[in-house]
Amino acid sequence: MKSGMSHPAYEIIDKARKALQKWAEDSEIVIYRIEFVAAFEAWSDLHSIWIFYPSNKDLDDFKKNGTSETIKQQYLQLLKFYDFPFVEFPRVVFEFDSDENVRKNYAGSYFLRLR
Repeated sequence: MKSGMSHPAYEIIDKARKALQKWAEDSEIVIYRIEFVAAFEAWSDLHSIWIFYPSNKDLDDFKKNGTSETIKQQYLQLLKFYDFPFVEFPRVVFEFDSDENVRKNYAGSYFLRLR
């Protein structure tokens, strides 16, 4: 198994991110930013995807109307399409937030928010 940033899973999640952004644009879903937290090492069987909407209102609306759940399912389908190594890393954790929250509560720092 490869380790570190050379693991092929990094390329797969990047392809899936780009495809997810394109799908969201085509579906008229505004995603402000997408971030990942991943190690792809033997000691970690997961990676996290963080979806940031522009506002707290978007965050609430998309949770209520099922858009966030649809995004989860779309991302998982894209991982399958790109042959993500689910055998090694079976867990995908989803976090949804807003740029508005990052600006108000984390001084605009995504680094601080992801910690």
